[in-house]
Amino acid sequence: MAQTQKEQAPKVGPISRTAIVVCDLDRALLLFRDILGLKVLSESQIMGDLISEHMGHDVTLEGKIYGLGIGESRAGNIVLMHYTNIDKGDEEDHDAKFDVGNVALVMMVDPEAADIYEIYNNVKEAGFKIISAPSEL
Repeated sequence: MAQTQKEQAPKVGPISRTAIVVCDLDRALLLFRDILGLKVLSESQIMGDLISEHMGHDVTLEGKIYGLGIGESRAGNIVLMHYTNIDKGDEEDHDAKFDVGNVALVMMVDPEAADIYEIYNNVKEAGFKIISAPSEL
């Protein structure tokens, strides 16, 4: 018999965006843009310590990001992240070391409805991998 969830108000708002680290940007665009038909809403370069800190790395990351979605709204979009300054080297080691395949969920939290640090600690204590602590975007 399935457990029933205690009725409670959600602790987070809707998913703002889902970021996926990819090793082959062209192939990822083929899937999300060309096959699934998502519209490219933004394209930009990423670089610097801020992105490295958010992704949990001690090297300065550089790369490209594409924001894709159904319409003009940024809510619920997919962000493809591709690092361009990382030596591919051994493919397996590269993919593991630089998060290829990792997914980051960006959710809004109403500070009056929930304590983001309590949620963060609960997720961490449950054994889930946390790349970086909560931050304001």
